[in-house]
Amino acid sequence: MNIRKEIDFSNTGGFPLTQDTLEYMQEGYREVLLALATYGIDATTISTNIPVVLTGMSIVGNIYKAGWLYYNGAVICFPNDINITGLPALGGGGVYGWVVTETDTPLTFNDASTPNVMKLQQATIAAGTTLGSTFIPLSTTLHYPQEYFLLRGKEATETHLSVSAGGISGDVYYRKNIMNNTLHIRGNLAITTSVSATPTYYNLGTLAAAYRPASQAIPFKALFRYHLSTLKEQSGVDYIRDLNMELDTAGLLNVGALQPASGSYGVSFNCILPLD
Repeated sequence: MNIRKEIDFSNTGGFPLTQDTLEYMQEGYREVLLALATYGIDATTISTNIPVVLTGMSIVGNIYKAGWLYYNGAVICFPNDINITGLPALGGGGVYGWVVTETDTPLTFNDASTPNVMKLQQATIAAGTTLGSTFIPLSTTLHYPQEYFLLRGKEATETHLSVSAGGISGDVYYRKNIMNNTLHIRGNLAITTSVSATPTYYNLGTLAAAYRPASQAIPFKALFRYHLSTLKEQSGVDYIRDLNMELDTAGLLNVGALQPASGSYGVSFNCILPLD
């Protein structure tokens, strides 16, 4: 692929217009359009032919609006608004999806042949049962940029960290959003009288380098949910309301545990942390 394709039409003398010249022009604008259409779309989406809506193609009232989508290496037009109440009924196991069609139009050449050389690809909505090269269920479609950044920006699955540290047990789940470089981390911890009577930071585990803050530790809170059995800390001076937590630049996930006066208590957290 060339970086740029352009033809200089400013010269006089009779430009030699040929099929090769027209193909060169078509390749030039097609490459630019595809580069713009796939901006921000990851390689997995492209290689697995997941359709991505570029403009329009959203429901307004009962109308599915016209627009454009990227699919299978091409930018395809969805040319007409469709009233979704008029779609055909679904049969057993059926779903609504895109149907991509191609219409060929012949031209008469100098040798009197009429090959189909003008090709029009477009999409419409239909009912079907099987994913294939010409039928794509609506549920597999991503909308760019809103849904794309939300769904594809963050990792598809969470990483699970099982916690067992000096009187603390529980589960932590986290995943990264690469689009805005943030970490979504959540979890539940059970804390017993086995923790130290002296307020101490306990390490719950170490996160890999990709999940660590760049320049300084990030503090956040784990909350104790108030109910009838609120607990005092071991000195009996105050009720346990929340615990300090932090994620440091070495990936250490720490909690400042407070020993309960008796029994055990649970805390939870659900935060989005900036990693910049």
